[in-house]
Amino acid sequence: MIILETKNALEQALQKHRDNDTAIGFVPTMGALHFGHISLVERCRRENGVAVASIFVNPTQFNDKKDLAAYPRTMKEDLDKLTAAGCDFVFAPSVTEMFS
Repeated sequence: MIILETKNALEQALQKHRDNDTAIGFVPTMGALHFGHISLVERCRRENGVAVASIFVNPTQFNDKKDLAAYPRTMKEDLDKLTAAGCDFVFAPSVTEMFS
């Protein structure tokens, strides 16, 4: 599994698959993965040539900054689960990367 932290790196990594007309599936998440997320990644893996998941805690989805601060960040555990589920690429950008 390859972890990518920039939009440019993700685009470059997926371009050869697009050039080969390989189906690319995408499962967006905010991390803190549970069975439901993993079942989606496993289905994505079965139905596509390439499975991509994102882990991005989007601050715009929180009205209260305390909720954002309290949101669980379990990157190592999430990456272990995604590896076991057969995910090919993980897009894990920073807030700056996403909003620049």
